[in-house]
Amino acid sequence: MNDYRRWEDYFWPDAPDVLRNKLGIRDQRMLNFVEAQLSAVRIYEQVLENRTGAFNFAHYCDIHRRTFSDIFDWAGIPRTVPDGPMTKRHRDVVNFLINDPNAPTIEYRYRPGPQVRDSAEYVFARLQAEDALTGLPPEQFIRRLGTYWGSVDSVHPFRDGNTRTETVFFHQLCRNAGYDLGAERLYARRTEFVAARFHGHATGDRYRRLTALLTETVEVRPSRELTARETSWAQGLYQSAEQNADLLRRVQQQRSRREEGPSLAWLDPAKPGF
Repeated sequence: MNDYRRWEDYFWPDAPDVLRNKLGIRDQRMLNFVEAQLSAVRIYEQVLENRTGAFNFAHYCDIHRRTFSDIFDWAGIPRTVPDGPMTKRHRDVVNFLINDPNAPTIEYRYRPGPQVRDSAEYVFARLQAEDALTGLPPEQFIRRLGTYWGSVDSVHPFRDGNTRTETVFFHQLCRNAGYDLGAERLYARRTEFVAARFHGHATGDRYRRLTALLTETVEVRPSRELTARETSWAQGLYQSAEQNADLLRRVQQQRSRREEGPSLAWLDPAKPGF
């Protein structure tokens, strides 16, 4: 395994804009596609579980490992780079409307690599001190959920896959606390969702926009069994990968002809039941 001690270590030397991956893919569009399909199946598997647990940082890292270990050898391992803040560019959602075409692109910052583990451990320790938000009425639960979701995202523990890891983690936390996250609805409103997190990072307003959005998606669940909304989410995740299984197998075959790679045998069996 590469040590990933520098930011550049995450990328191919001969394709410096593409993340190193177990499948040897050096085209960003192909990597995005394959990563989306493989992670969808791993998320599907985790949605079907009735997982409890500590809801600590180790739990969070395990979700990332399970979701992305088919693709990246650093799956589940928090980043330690860059030395300064990790940055992303996105439209200015503080001074402009979300879809304003005149909004300039600005830089948003996440925790520097050396601060990631301590910052994450602090957030998750606070979450554990609140009993993973169990026993709270809806308004209070959603307000605390929005604050913790924004706080975890502001750390951005991994080089890639943070949003998907957050979604699985908070789905599990909601289920444990007696709520249904409404992940499909969040995905359908992804533009608002992403903007709400950036707005909270930039303003320090306790993620009021994110909380308002969650108020429209989170519902009290009748039992610990999968809700109809969760079943629909899981089915959609699996069907996306299933529809593209032939292309994914061809990618695996090309990889196998060069050198050994991860097995995608889980694409072959009959689809598990719900």
